[in-house]
Amino acid sequence: MYHSRDMGRTSFLNARRARTLDVAIVVWSVFWLVLAVLVAVDIHNMGQLTDTVVRTTGGLRQVTDGLQLLGNLPLVGGGLSQIASDVNELVVAADNEANSTRASINRVSVYAGVSVALIPTMLMLAFYLPWRLPWGRHVGAVRAALAQDPLDPVLDRYLAVQALDTMTYDELRRVSDDPWTDVAEGRCRTLADTELARLGIRRA
Repeated sequence: MYHSRDMGRTSFLNARRARTLDVAIVVWSVFWLVLAVLVAVDIHNMGQLTDTVVRTTGGLRQVTDGLQLLGNLPLVGGGLSQIASDVNELVVAADNEANSTRASINRVSVYAGVSVALIPTMLMLAFYLPWRLPWGRHVGAVRAALAQDPLDPVLDRYLAVQALDTMTYDELRRVSDDPWTDVAEGRCRTLADTELARLGIRRA
């Protein structure tokens, strides 16, 4: 039902600690998610700096359009048309650069937000899940066994032995004067109930 190596891995846990750690993980994840949104929005807003360039190039484009019209006049000559054409090329290049920069900033804002949201949470889960998942499997297996037979003596002995492995000496002595003898002689119910309490499970 449960491997001893998993028991050693989760022996420090009890129902209250497991719930506390679950809440802490949720709070940790929400904190980094909110921070990630703030970072992404802040970086995204930096893209607004390119709006000034876009507005400037828009004004210059109107000027070059006017110069093109003047260059078409017979008395003015084609010199203005060439100047307008050269300036228009610069305007187009600046406009394209501004749009490219804004697109890059938007991508960076997304990447930064995802990184801030996921990396700390994934690191925490990588540490926590190897403890939490075996605990969940253990509690589920014991709960299922109790549902089949709440008074199963084999299950009681198993739980009593687990109590011997997980409880401190002082805790054991508060339960029984000689818990090891109790288990050896089959008096397992009290220790089993103590282990069930640690797991946050009650008999039906």
